[in-house]
Amino acid sequence: MKRAIGLAVLAVLALTIGARVVHAQTQVGVIDQSLGTNVALAAAPPIAPLSGTLNAQATSCTPGTNGHCVLLSWTPSTTPGTQVNIFRGTTAGGESTTPINAAPVPSGTTSYNDGTVVGLTTYYYVAQAVCVPGSTPACPAGSNPTSVKSNEVSAVVPGTVVPPPTLNTPTVIASVLSDGNVLVVASWTDAPGVTDHYILWGGNAQLDQGPVRSSTGQYSTAWSGSAAPDWFTVCNSTGQCVAKAITVQ
Repeated sequence: MKRAIGLAVLAVLALTIGARVVHAQTQVGVIDQSLGTNVALAAAPPIAPLSGTLNAQATSCTPGTNGHCVLLSWTPSTTPGTQVNIFRGTTAGGESTTPINAAPVPSGTTSYNDGTVVGLTTYYYVAQAVCVPGSTPACPAGSNPTSVKSNEVSAVVPGTVVPPPTLNTPTVIASVLSDGNVLVVASWTDAPGVTDHYILWGGNAQLDQGPVRSSTGQYSTAWSGSAAPDWFTVCNSTGQCVAKAITVQ
């Protein structure tokens, strides 16, 4: 009887110990699995963003429209081997998802000239550190491909506002020829390349009209008819008009 009880106790102890061993193995497995997950996460460290702040300044340069560029500068990421992409928009927070640089700015370069800007426009920029596979120097193995984006910065590109051309009052000389006709000679100045339109008036009727394209407008005609010319009007393509009374000499 005692022997049977002893064997039963041993059996219970064996089961208890076995269960604890299995439980311990299970816990080890969980720990191993947890460690494996942690190791996997550690193998893909995030790229450090650009250090400090992104800066932008409108400058004069040859490539830019109207001779203007926006110079962007930054302190590089602390992650070795990172390159930089730059994103631009014309509204705050409205930067394009496509970088303006055709290829990432190489590692070690800390500035970029945006020569595609247009005058009298405000531009907004953000930059992002990126890892490019196969680049030299290379990012740490397993790094995430991009960092968080930098601060947003803006730059106002200046431009020249061209005022409308000033149309001067024409000088008009009208004289009677030997045959009795009236010679009308008019001249005026305007901006180069502007198309002016003249009208010769007589008794509130349009006696003659037509375009003149010249930096110095000139008109000359010998007018004959019952209605004598009494006004000469010239208008340019911006809508400015001036008139001159004609006095036949």
